Amino acid sequence: MNRRLVGLLCVVVSAGGCTAPVPTRATPGTVTVQGTMAAAAPGRRPAAAAPLPAATSGPMAIDLPTVLRLVRDRNLDVELVGERVREAYAKELSARQRFFPTVGVGTRFLAHDGRTQATEGNFLDVTKQSAFAGAALTAEWEVGEAVYATLAARQRTCASVAAEEAGGEDAALKAGEAYLDLVRAEASLAVAKDAVDLSQRIAKETEDKVGAGSGFAGDVLRAKAQLAHDRATVSLAAEARRTSAVRLAEILNLPPEVDLVPRDAIPIRFTLVAATDPEAMLIRDALLSRADVREADALACAADKERDAARYAPLVPRVGVEASAGGLGRTYGDLSSSDDLRITLGWTIGSGGLFDTGRIAEADSRYRLASITSSRVRARVVREVREAYAMLSERARAIGSAEQGARDATEALDLYRKRLTGAVGLPLEVVVAQETLTRARLDWIEATVGYDKAQLRLLRALGGDRISAGR
Repeated sequence: MNRRLVGLLCVVVSAGGCTAPVPTRATPGTVTVQGTMAAAAPGRRPAAAAPLPAATSGPMAIDLPTVLRLVRDRNLDVELVGERVREAYAKELSARQRFFPTVGVGTRFLAHDGRTQATEGNFLDVTKQSAFAGAALTAEWEVGEAVYATLAARQRTCASVAAEEAGGEDAALKAGEAYLDLVRAEASLAVAKDAVDLSQRIAKETEDKVGAGSGFAGDVLRAKAQLAHDRATVSLAAEARRTSAVRLAEILNLPPEVDLVPRDAIPIRFTLVAATDPEAMLIRDALLSRADVREADALACAADKERDAARYAPLVPRVGVEASAGGLGRTYGDLSSSDDLRITLGWTIGSGGLFDTGRIAEADSRYRLASITSSRVRARVVREVREAYAMLSERARAIGSAEQGARDATEALDLYRKRLTGAVGLPLEVVVAQETLTRARLDWIEATVGYDKAQLRLLRALGGDRISAGR
């Protein structure tokens, strides 16, 4: 058997059995590869969900760091974008495999009985047969198309890796805000219950005064009406607390029997990003760090490679190779060495080849669309940073005003209660003071939760996987 054919077949067979590495996320802006095809195999079952803290049914205390850890490990949106990375890698692998020929191993038996035409043109009545056993290689390389398809697929894989990071950051922001909503609902429920306790005391004191002949019956009715309002507010606050817990459990993909309870009974003001940094510097950092910017750039680069493919790939000739090596004879018992090799070069003119103006125009349009999308993503990043920065600054001032208002309302309620106890004030004054205090406490809760949300949004706007890393 011809040694060159044997060597060619061996190289192809060994190359066809190779496995390519799987992309994994590294530092922002880079894509590394490691591992084996098992990580990207079709139908591969996803990793088991992360274990739950403490109880898996009934009330379960949870805090913000735990929320950020669980959303990274259990959120279905995060799992979905991770699966899209594996899909993109599989498409890249398919593009790479266009470089490899098809190898077949088998046998062939041919028998003929009757008239046939000889090479010279004469017709003959013959009976003949032949047998062949060996390996055959058939390949047709569209080298230019394969090269550009692989380059474009590589960029789309990079884009999917960046999309996975962006999806994790979005999920972390969504989960963090849902946790803060739960804390707000829990604190608002406590304020509403305190208002009910105070209304009950005011209603009883007013009834006692009327019973002693020193009060006005209308004040009793007004106090009871306020008590009924506060009880209805408790029901609404309890509803808000339960729905907030359900939404957070959905984001974290927790079992339905779990009832989430925040460890923070009241909002706690935290600082993740200093509001003293110049806005322009934050915008610059965001444009360099945001994963969705890298995703848009990678998709634009992929469209650029496809545009180049429409122009330049048809210039590279199509290469065809047909090779076989084995034994040929009348029967399988008298086989002798028989090797064949055929190589062809060719170009396609028209659709899918040279001078395909429609394909070129379509590729140019897709590239322009990808470039516009990239510019829109950058504009959105700038807007998100500026909005979060403004929100953070204003909510910081709102907290100070709300704290002062709560202190003043508390002191005012104490003064009005002393006036009522000393038979100087009116029950209505106490009721109004109570309403003012409840409103001031809710304002403080809203301002603090809003400030914490602004911190999370600014952290997300800056990118760099800061939120999902649990900072």
